[in-house]
Amino acid sequence: MLNKFPLFRGENDIEQLCLVLQTLGTPSEETWPEMTELPDYNKISFPEYKAVPWEKLFPDSTNAARMLLKEFLVYPSNKRIKAEQALLHDYIFEYPTPCCECDLPKPSTNKHGFLPNIPSPELKISDKIDSITNYLKSIHFGSSNS
Repeated sequence: MLNKFPLFRGENDIEQLCLVLQTLGTPSEETWPEMTELPDYNKISFPEYKAVPWEKLFPDSTNAARMLLKEFLVYPSNKRIKAEQALLHDYIFEYPTPCCECDLPKPSTNKHGFLPNIPSPELKISDKIDSITNYLKSIHFGSSNS
């Protein structure tokens, strides 16, 4: 979304995988120790690619945006940022916002029947955590705690 087009635009599985490797770099035992345990690991080989610098991939984005993307785009899934952590990332609370808040579409309710309370950037991190935790609990348990 930052570049207004998909980052990996492969026409098929192999092309998609090749684009990922060309962008993020070919994984190694050091960056992804578990890759040799994948079922189809030895069926295909790819050239050695170096990762494209994040500043080149997303030249118009902020450092916080690039850092969040970098934490999402990691080969081993157990090393990727968790949703709860991503919701607390600096990028989520970064200002200025891309457009005026009044220009964004505002549904009266979400699929759970209420609008979440989005923490303001002036709140302390503990207050942000509490606000987001209450919102997530309300989704899982069906009632709004806000």
